[in-house]
Amino acid sequence: MDDEIDLVELIQIFWLHRIKFIVMGLLGLILGLSFSFTHKPEYTTDFSFTFGHPLVINEVLAQSVLLQKTQSDSTLNPSILPNYSYNKKTQTYTVRSNTRDIKATVESLLIEALTQELKQIKLVAGKVQGAASNQVIIINNNNNNKEGLVNFTNADLANLSTQDILSNLHVSFSSTKALYPHPFKHGLNGIFIGLVLGFMWMVLAILISKMNAADPK
Repeated sequence: MDDEIDLVELIQIFWLHRIKFIVMGLLGLILGLSFSFTHKPEYTTDFSFTFGHPLVINEVLAQSVLLQKTQSDSTLNPSILPNYSYNKKTQTYTVRSNTRDIKATVESLLIEALTQELKQIKLVAGKVQGAASNQVIIINNNNNNKEGLVNFTNADLANLSTQDILSNLHVSFSSTKALYPHPFKHGLNGIFIGLVLGFMWMVLAILISKMNAADPK
């Protein structure tokens, strides 16, 4: 009976102060939507890449100077867009941008990074191609070789066709998600914060009422 009475009293208290919750909830909703729509547009897209060429593995591009520099710059300056990050667990990249159409920008970055890396590889291999004909070993786990190893000579590397390798670059993209504006998310967050503030307002009003009742001036 005591529990039932307490529950009824609690419901009555909330009902008595319902205006506070309605006002603060609506205010929170308005502020949340305002924040969402006044924030600069920002989107996020995940992507990964693979090669269908026997000579090139993903690490050649993943460890390229340009891609590594781009990731470092993004980490040091989170506000710059597009901003790139890498998730080691899922082995996927994430790019934050101010536009939904980011695929062309990402592909352009990867092509430039790979082109620079291949140019350096060909330059080094061209200088030493006469030193040892069977010195280069390319590890490629995607080929059908039982041991996962393919041998290429320095001459093979020096005569690489950059265009041929670029044509074997495949980039996969996830669906683009909006970070801003995101009215549903920010609207709900605003309502929640508003209701919390409404609860605090109610508690404060009850405390003030009890203090006034206890002080008969």
